[in-house]
Amino acid sequence: MAGETLMYVVIVCANCNGASQVDEDALGKMVQCPLCGKPTAARTKEAVLPVAKPLEQSVSDAPLSLDDAPASPIANASAKPQAAPVKKAIYIGLSLFATLVLMGLIYGAFRYGNGDIPDSSWKKFKPPDGKCEVSLPGEPEAEEIPAEGFAVLGGKRFVVNRWFEKIRVGFGWIDLDADRLQGVKFDQIALPFRDRELKRLSGKMTAEGTVNFIVGKRPFEARLYQIETDKEKVVLQIYFDADVKRLRSHEIVEKIRDEFQFFAPLGLNPAGVGVPIELKFDQRRLVIDPGEKLRLYFAIIGGKKVVADAPWVTKFFNSFVPE
Repeated sequence: MAGETLMYVVIVCANCNGASQVDEDALGKMVQCPLCGKPTAARTKEAVLPVAKPLEQSVSDAPLSLDDAPASPIANASAKPQAAPVKKAIYIGLSLFATLVLMGLIYGAFRYGNGDIPDSSWKKFKPPDGKCEVSLPGEPEAEEIPAEGFAVLGGKRFVVNRWFEKIRVGFGWIDLDADRLQGVKFDQIALPFRDRELKRLSGKMTAEGTVNFIVGKRPFEARLYQIETDKEKVVLQIYFDADVKRLRSHEIVEKIRDEFQFFAPLGLNPAGVGVPIELKFDQRRLVIDPGEKLRLYFAIIGGKKVVADAPWVTKFFNSFVPE
């Protein structure tokens, strides 16, 4: 009809797969392909299904063995999902590790320099001479204490430096000439040693007290001193057993002769008349054998955040066990 505009569409030949144009009204009808000349249905490219290609002929008609057969795509598809649990496990492991490291850093930052030594760090320590035992938070370094002062023969000091808690823990003793100490009171021994420590530390005493220290049924005289220096606080405890019965000794008998005047009243003399009297008797005295020693033990703690009544401090002082 005149005046109408013809619409053309592109079709694909089912024989040669070539593209050509036909009138829109011819869609779905049989037309002749202008390229190959064969009849074909007028279909657009989108409506044409792909043509299956024939499989290539195998070189050998013999059946393939299981080893030569190509891998099954189904088998390959089932193996791939296994990678997901492995990756998930690795991710969880790394997350846990990172969490533990972070918690460790936080815990370390909280404990660093806090002046509190954990229970797991304490171990029994027995000095080389084996005459006592005490708990120390690590392997100590030994120091010699020179002989200085009344009856002092020298001694030993064992020190553990805890850099993480910023604490110094020490234990030791000084040996004293036992024979020279007969009749000497504890304070006459403890105070010179305390003053010696004050001088060594360049500190001043802030508090002191008496401690009831008993090992089994054996009582010890003990004193507790709190000291402050420019850099730290120090707690010093001193133990002393003055029981000389444990030492080797012998008894000697000394002849004692004593004279005095006895005044008796006589006549009108109110002062009386002096009458000389002489008394003789034996006096027994205990003599300590030469070389016998008494020990003054001490335990000391120093640090910026040391608290004298902290549980671990008390536990350390009470861990001392003499022979």
